[in-house]
Amino acid sequence: MEEKFSMQDLQQLDDVSYDEVDKILATYEAVRATLTRRIKNSGGLNNPAAYERLDAFFAECNQTRDIKKRRAILAQMKSEFCKGA
Repeated sequence: MEEKFSMQDLQQLDDVSYDEVDKILATYEAVRATLTRRIKNSGGLNNPAAYERLDAFFAECNQTRDIKKRRAILAQMKSEFCKGA
């Protein structure tokens, strides 16, 4: 039976892993900042229609890894800012 690895402590990360985590976080923050600007310009962070318009645009694009990442972050933002809508 194969044992699954589970990260229990940040001490388990090596230096390379720290660099990779930093890159992932920087990419996430950059994408989220870009999406935030677009959503604000398109109707506001609390407007579900703004998220739907931008997601519809991304849906028409070739579904590359980058587009899928943007759509996932967009969905996360929508659930965060449009809870009651």
